[in-house]
Amino acid sequence: MSNVLTIQDVIKLEAFDGFLGSQFNIYNGKILAFSRRVGSHAINKYGAHLLASGERGRLFLIDIETRELRHIEAPAGVGLFSPLWSPDGQWIAMVAAGGSFLRPCVLDVERSEFRFLTERNLVLDGEHPLRWIGDHEIACRLLPPGDVPIYLDSESRGPTTAMMIWPKAWAGDVPTFSVFNSSSSLGAEPEGDLCIIDLNAGNVYFPECEADVPERFRAFAKRADANSPSTSQAKDERLPVHSEEVASHLASGQMIYLSRDDDGTRLWQATKDRVDLLLEFDTHLARVKSGSFRTLEFERPGGAKALVRCILPPDYCEGEARPAVTWVYPGTDVTLAVPSYQRVNCPGFFNLQLLAAQGYVVIVPAIPVDEKARAGREIIECLAEAVLPAVAAVCAAGLIDREHVHVFGQSMGGWAALALLAETSVFRSGIVMASISNLISAHGQFDVRFRYGDKSDAYLNSSQMVEEYWHLPGPPWQHVQRYVRNSPLFAVDKISAPVLMFHGDQDPVQMAQAEEMFNALRKAGKEVEFVRYWGEGHILSSPANIQDAWKRILTWLKAYELSQNS
Repeated sequence: MSNVLTIQDVIKLEAFDGFLGSQFNIYNGKILAFSRRVGSHAINKYGAHLLASGERGRLFLIDIETRELRHIEAPAGVGLFSPLWSPDGQWIAMVAAGGSFLRPCVLDVERSEFRFLTERNLVLDGEHPLRWIGDHEIACRLLPPGDVPIYLDSESRGPTTAMMIWPKAWAGDVPTFSVFNSSSSLGAEPEGDLCIIDLNAGNVYFPECEADVPERFRAFAKRADANSPSTSQAKDERLPVHSEEVASHLASGQMIYLSRDDDGTRLWQATKDRVDLLLEFDTHLARVKSGSFRTLEFERPGGAKALVRCILPPDYCEGEARPAVTWVYPGTDVTLAVPSYQRVNCPGFFNLQLLAAQGYVVIVPAIPVDEKARAGREIIECLAEAVLPAVAAVCAAGLIDREHVHVFGQSMGGWAALALLAETSVFRSGIVMASISNLISAHGQFDVRFRYGDKSDAYLNSSQMVEEYWHLPGPPWQHVQRYVRNSPLFAVDKISAPVLMFHGDQDPVQMAQAEEMFNALRKAGKEVEFVRYWGEGHILSSPANIQDAWKRILTWLKAYELSQNS
């Protein structure tokens, strides 16, 4: 019997995070090592980012011929990511995440023994932070002693530092201050030091000049930066349509593919002659019925053709006009290929199938904001002309009830949702998460994660971010009216629909942005609800808060559907 998708189903989904490089590596065409991240339901630390929560990355070895699966037990409290076989197959190098560190380690495969290689933390750059340059030598880049990667503690650094500093202030005998001046830089994370780790000698070598290192090390040092490994869609018709190549061994002709299907997640082995299933999990999805997709072509003002995607409820019957939620994010493109966050097997918070499961048609319009699409205009001028014709096209197709359409967005999408609520009265309500509402104040704010720090550097330059993302030509004191026009805060009087707002107190988009908007809406007599989550960052990570937020979202939508009908 099929059931509708629930948030409990989503937080159980496992993942293969590419943030630390590929999670798959084959040795000699025979053994596949891979790291699998367990679902959010298994988080053992409140508000923990995927790297800060130990034990979420679990290491497995699978014999490709026999299909024998072996789980490698990690040291207590440690998650293992990005396995990389040594050329001779004796070792597997990995990234070890333990809540307060992100360090290189190795596993002696035959002895099942782990060895941490240094107390210093890894720099997260390139497609993989580690590289074998010999049977027992590893190249990597290490942060200065005591430093941790920004992504490891980015959403806990502020309160952690505060807890250390406040007792000193209360004692009254230690000054507690941070000093910033006109020469303080707002730079990037330290580049770190290139090094070679020799497993046999047990030492870490930091070359002083390029002439001191072998050519294979220079290739590592000059590799291009990348936030995640490149993947390619499978072109093999023997595989499921959403399969991606994740590992290969050219000498043996072995190719490994990952498919996130509607009824589970699978690893496949493909050769010239055959395709075999290696492993499957997330099989609880087999009992869940997915919403279907409808992609419509329509015409924008000026005659340009565009596409809009609809996710239809699992029980949708042709000819029904259902209530709808429009998901907005500037820069979204819509093609015939369906992205992961629109499919059932998406482990992230923003699994749009959760809305379809509750009977809503989900509308995903393309919102181009590149130079060509804007043609010199401000970004806010591009929103309504992209979204409203898309919604009208879905209505003309008979899929939705035009009087029952809501708008939902997160981050820059939250900003877009607020802007659309001010630009038009077609939406029944708005749902906004982690949004900027006032570009003027956002331009000058320090990252909340460092407000208690003793360093003059901040890794997120809010001024640069605001100017870049909103295509602004300079600071607000030079372009006041342009900042005002692009800030929903200054258009509160034009918003008539009720607004539900969410924000985490550790979000680098400071919670003051939500507080400003909430207070403005409230003082203007508008209907608004504001939910603050303590200990959360830009995207909710605690399973309790994830479930609470989705309960509130669905309750909100149903309440305003009922009020419309009453």
